[in-house]
This record gives sequence, structure tokens and C-alpha cells, in this order.
Amino acid sequence: MLSSNFRAALCATIMAGGFAALARSPSTQNGDAPKGDVVPPSCSNAPKPPYTKEARDAKFEGDVIVEVIIMTDGRVTNIRIIKSPGLGLDHSIVETLRTWKCTPGKHNGQIVPMQVPIEIHFRLNPQR
Repeated sequence: MLSSNFRAALCATIMAGGFAALARSPSTQNGDAPKGDVVPPSCSNAPKPPYTKEARDAKFEGDVIVEVIIMTDGRVTNIRIIKSPGLGLDHSIVETLRTWKCTPGKHNGQIVPMQVPIEIHFRLNPQR
């Protein structure tokens, strides 16, 4: 687990409207913060995963946590659902994240793959 100071320093909004990410470079060991400068990845083309019929019918509102690796070429890989209600959202999220285009993160000036947890907020009425 990352320290709260490191978590706050690296917390980056991937996309307004419900996506937040926390980047960890591969040099992080045993949950300690990596030494040196870390620039988390960012995603400019990051569409929100669509609601599924099952999730709408169940009137699901909540958060889904996904862990991914942003590769050095900006691809999103190793998509792993951490917390989800099911309801077909897992498939919707995985398929959508595969389309994301990102700028990779850097550690000490070097582009490196980074593990990034992403929180996706599902709200039936997004104006709330």
C-alpha cells in the first residue's frame, strides 16, 4: 500500500466526470514510494464505459475499481476488476478501457509502464 502522502502526490484525474487514477511505477517495492521524480500517466481519449441494461434495470449507482497497466506506448493492458457489482459492467469496462489512449508515465525522466488503479463512477443522473 502506498503512503497517504505519496497517494496524494500522485493522485491524478484521468478524465473529468468520474475517472481518478493513482500511478505506481514498477520501481515501487513493498508499497514504498519510488525514489525520484514520478509523472503519472494521463489519458486524453478516455470515454466513459456505458451502462449495461442489467445495471440500469437494477438501478445501480456506485463505483467500480479497476487496476490497469499503462504501457510505454500508451496502451491500457492487464485490466483487472478489483471491485464491481457485476451486472455486465465488467465486460463494458474492459472493452472500453481497451480503447483508451494515454500518455505514459515517467520515473526519473524515463518513460515506464505504470500500474494505475482507476475508479469509475456510475450515476443514473450524472448531474447529482
